[in-house]
Amino acid sequence: MRPLDLTSLRAVDSLAKTLNFRETAALLNMTQPALSVRIKRLEDQLGLKLFDRSRTGVALSEAGIFFLPYVRNVLRELDASEHAIRRIKDGTEGRLRLGYTPVSFQNCLPQGIHSFTTRHPGVEVFLEEMLSDEVEKALEAGRIDVGVLHPPTSINCNLTQLPGDRYVVAVHQNDFLASKSSIQLSDIKDRDIVVTRRAIGPSIYSQIERVCRSAGFEPRIVQEASNSISVLALVAAGLGVGLVAGSLQRLGQAEVRLVQIDGEAPELPTALATAARETRSPLVGRLVAELRSSFENPNS
Repeated sequence: MRPLDLTSLRAVDSLAKTLNFRETAALLNMTQPALSVRIKRLEDQLGLKLFDRSRTGVALSEAGIFFLPYVRNVLRELDASEHAIRRIKDGTEGRLRLGYTPVSFQNCLPQGIHSFTTRHPGVEVFLEEMLSDEVEKALEAGRIDVGVLHPPTSINCNLTQLPGDRYVVAVHQNDFLASKSSIQLSDIKDRDIVVTRRAIGPSIYSQIERVCRSAGFEPRIVQEASNSISVLALVAAGLGVGLVAGSLQRLGQAEVRLVQIDGEAPELPTALATAARETRSPLVGRLVAELRSSFENPNS
């Protein structure tokens, strides 16, 4: 059987309400003969008589009474889908997928997400933690809509630069440096240093080496961790001092103090990335704007 014509289904629904061909034709903006033909064609297609016609009027047949709830269910679902599509186009409803790095989540990302979901209650935001290069791959493959990563990038994408995350020195709470509000980077020249692995962040790793050399020493890196939180754990274990992003201050590691660096310090670049395509959901632009605002105005 051929797919049912939606216009014919609407005609059945309207005629069932009015039980008058003239009124229904006027409501549907068609002639009465055209309406009669449409109803007859649908009945022939179904092999069922939906309406009983007589000199006294029109009434639903037994088949019509049985069929009508299905017609109205189809029309309700269609109307609901049309409303949903309009809301998605308007940016008032939908879903977004966000990939982020562990360090970025310790920064202002939670604040931005909370602000966005409060303003857009009809939008679901799905989060996935990744390394920076994994964010790039997910964005390129279309598995996420927005990524928070650390440039430089190796893919073609749209980048919105965010404030960098200035590095600090992580020391054990019993270290004499823990009592200082800030130190020179050269103050750790004779210390064992713990950082994240080069493979995880080659750019920031090279920057750490460069800044230390500018301060007059070669960094004595004795431990490399898989992430910044592990760096803090190694510092807490007394295995050295760490160089980590300042946003980790929010973690509040009990045995570790984060000390500011006077002068030049490594800085982790951070950016919002979206796919380099011409058309995208208006929600993507709104999420990017909200997250950018949270990073640029962390105390607002």
